[in-house]
Amino acid sequence: MYDSDEDFDWHCVRAKVKREKVAASSLEQLEGVQVLCPHLRKRKRTRRGLCWFEEAMFPGYLFVRFDFQKQFREVCYARGVTGIVHFGSRYAKVPADLIDSLRADLESSGSTAVDEELSEGDRVAIAEGAFSGLFAVVVGMNSGKDRVRVLLEFLGRQVDAELRADNLIKE
Repeated sequence: MYDSDEDFDWHCVRAKVKREKVAASSLEQLEGVQVLCPHLRKRKRTRRGLCWFEEAMFPGYLFVRFDFQKQFREVCYARGVTGIVHFGSRYAKVPADLIDSLRADLESSGSTAVDEELSEGDRVAIAEGAFSGLFAVVVGMNSGKDRVRVLLEFLGRQVDAELRADNLIKE
């Protein structure tokens, strides 16, 4: 059988919609179970302005390493879990090197920020400042990636403006 938890296989587990963190928390309470539930941090424009949101990298799924023979039922019936991914009677295994690669790309919080790099011709929404809520087109990059030249329609005219890149959201 297994000599240590290093010998256990990683499996892909289905979670309830938008409840991946609930399932991960529930599974982490089980002894000898390792969980990887990667998330993406993205900026989105809201009525309050520019906010960071977290969403699952793989919506509805997370990765779990456990003793399949002994803990199958515990994992299947954990809060937030709807099942383990399988094809017929064969349960899918996820290669450990793939999990290691995912972990290497994540920060210690288990998430990674999505950096939507801007380029000329991109349509953007202005999230903060005097032009908040307006849309513009990127016409150039200034001072590295800190400042961006945009063309926006303001009071019936096209205006060339320079704005901070972190105040723009790619549409």
